[in-house]
Amino acid sequence: MRFRKSKPPTFGSLLHAMTRFGRAPLRRGVRHSGADRYVKKHRSVEFALALVSYYLLGLTSVRQLKTRLDCDRHLRRHVQLERISHAQLPKLLSRRPSALWAPLITALLSRLSTQRVPSCLRIMDTSFFAMSVKLFSRCHGRPFAPEAAGVKLGMVLDPHNGAPLEWDCRVGQNNDVVHLESLVPPDAPIAGLTYLFDRGFRKYEFFQSLMDRGADFITRATGQISYQVLQARPLDGRHPQIRADAMVHLGAPTGRAQVSHPIRRIELRTQTETLVFLTSRLDLSALEVTQLYRRRWEIEVFFRWLKSTIRCHKPLAYSATAAEHTICAALVAYLLTVLFAQLQLSRATHRPTAQIKKALTHLRAELYDRPKLAHLRALGFA
Repeated sequence: MRFRKSKPPTFGSLLHAMTRFGRAPLRRGVRHSGADRYVKKHRSVEFALALVSYYLLGLTSVRQLKTRLDCDRHLRRHVQLERISHAQLPKLLSRRPSALWAPLITALLSRLSTQRVPSCLRIMDTSFFAMSVKLFSRCHGRPFAPEAAGVKLGMVLDPHNGAPLEWDCRVGQNNDVVHLESLVPPDAPIAGLTYLFDRGFRKYEFFQSLMDRGADFITRATGQISYQVLQARPLDGRHPQIRADAMVHLGAPTGRAQVSHPIRRIELRTQTETLVFLTSRLDLSALEVTQLYRRRWEIEVFFRWLKSTIRCHKPLAYSATAAEHTICAALVAYLLTVLFAQLQLSRATHRPTAQIKKALTHLRAELYDRPKLAHLRALGFA
């Protein structure tokens, strides 16, 4: 997708482009998921576009969305949603399948991938969205602890272009390993990829599965890990912070949880602690492995953008389906903003996501600009 720097698109043109471009993928998603099978009013396409505009406008409650639709003819004309009560929004979120978003997100990801060539790195992590414990427990019919009242989002990110590739929402503060089957599907082609993840995803069967399928990984080791040293690798004297580099066999000799492939174990001494890394990459030096693991922080920045910049602080309703709708709408707003941020692409870093906040600020500030055909062509939607 190419942009015209002389005539940058505004929020009005992006909103107009979104409503024109987004309707066809959303209609396909509605047909495949049967979202409008029992709907008499407030069709799913218009309802989904209203949720996307909720995050593009930076609103903080469903009451604000209802007020904005009532008083803003410009927004209501683009979204084409009838006036709606804020009390109806949580019910509508819970009654529609979240699968209706899949074609739209796929279409946006395809446009984003044309900007930058996807890399072989995949960063995986989870983030928790907390909610009111009393209402959350009442809606789910069972008690929740305050630290577990909410929804946990698992995400796989391509750090090269900031594209979210896989995600999974689960109710409650559960273990990270329960997201593995959804984040790395058993039938997905992952040969040649390298996954970066933290200690929460420690599962020997998962390590074994990645290597059997031709993928690699780099992760941190926990203090309770059992291993046997098979062979020590030579150390580079120019990097004294690397204390150990060896091929090990994970798992206790008599235990059932073991990894049949040899794993590389690296110790890095910092000023305050000793960090231990586990990896299947044998072609990199020990220092390169530790430096590559630092890129895992980029998914933490992504979650911060999603919560602070896109303002997806919590789900808009208390059901699991509503949480999935909330995340999908926020992801659509994020992908639109990344596409818009290509205008301020840093020539030094070539990272468009570095300008997301600035781009979103311009989008929200220029809400009432009249859409222009040149802006739509610059975005590639016309």
